[in-house]
Amino acid sequence: MERTYIKDVTPGYCRVQGFVENFRNKRTMAFIVVKDITGKLQVTIEKEKHPELLEMLDRLTIHSVVTFEGEVVASEY
Repeated sequence: MERTYIKDVTPGYCRVQGFVENFRNKRTMAFIVVKDITGKLQVTIEKEKHPELLEMLDRLTIHSVVTFEGEVVASEY
């Protein structure tokens, strides 16, 4: 799958790449703000549904380079 720049993201399945600008690693959820040259978006991970990502979340730092693939859902927040 080809990379989608954040400004071009629309609801549906896509891959985004960028730098971690901010993240909150809570007990059941993780929230990661990803930034590329065109903008920012928030990645939300439900830990129970994705146990394979737990180790990565523990090593994540600000400015880490990341790639995420998944379903994009528009939010009003």
